[in-house]
Amino acid sequence: MTKKDLIVDFVALHGSKGAKFTEIQQFIYEFNNPGKTFDKINNRGYYSSAFSNTIIMGRMTADYLLTGDACLVKLGKLYFAKRDGKILHEPQKQKVVWED
Repeated sequence: MTKKDLIVDFVALHGSKGAKFTEIQQFIYEFNNPGKTFDKINNRGYYSSAFSNTIIMGRMTADYLLTGDACLVKLGKLYFAKRDGKILHEPQKQKVVWED
């Protein structure tokens, strides 16, 4: 299992509620650094190059987590798992609350 598969599985476990960018960052940070705790201030942006095209050390990185047969799909502000061209869980519908 690749690290990308591990991340896609982690997001799939969130089901129809999806996963926030920071939840994915925390998961992969703590996976890559056993025994350490993710700090949302000091570790901000951890692994973010896998979410976008970026030039690192003169080399273009592909949006690694957002392409391929198994990948993440961003819908609104949340990420969902996609395998074989299908999003595994439909996003939860927002409830409409009417005020008088």
